[in-house]
Amino acid sequence: MSSLDRILPFLRPIEDLLTDPQITEVMVNDGGRHVFVERDGVVEPVATRVLETRNLTVAIKNIARACGDEISDVQPLLDARLEDGSRVAAMVPPCAVAGPILTIRKFTRRYSLKDLVAVGTVTPELLSCFLGIGLNRSRAALNALVDVSFAKRSAGAYALHRPSPRSTTSSSRVAPGLGKRRC
Repeated sequence: MSSLDRILPFLRPIEDLLTDPQITEVMVNDGGRHVFVERDGVVEPVATRVLETRNLTVAIKNIARACGDEISDVQPLLDARLEDGSRVAAMVPPCAVAGPILTIRKFTRRYSLKDLVAVGTVTPELLSCFLGIGLNRSRAALNALVDVSFAKRSAGAYALHRPSPRSTTSSSRVAPGLGKRRC
């Protein structure tokens, strides 16, 4: 079962948008009244699509549970990562004044470590250094040292080499002093 398969049952009205390989992000705003997609780096509205606010709220709560999290009026923000690195972000009232908001950024391409070196995202020397100190620690250090676009691109590549999907380390949990180690 893919990561999207876990959340698709809750999002049938926009399932075709989520499964379209040309679309990298789906955004549902204003309680479902406005739907946008990102295709080839351009955000465009999907005028023909509207979701019921009540159904969107239920979908967001179910997605949160499927990701092992909760969202409610007490904890109105959700920021979750699916197994493939795709991101799910949601907001419900009282933070979302116009109604619930849902954004799903999916990975349509998996980058290998070789790809990262080929496009110049990482040098072979830096990669050797990070692999030399262990994948879990190197991924944490890498996420702490680089910008968001690199982290998103590299997350999929490093996910292919990690020992377990439960061993994800985010930059917010990097051990103090980890970035100080020299190779």
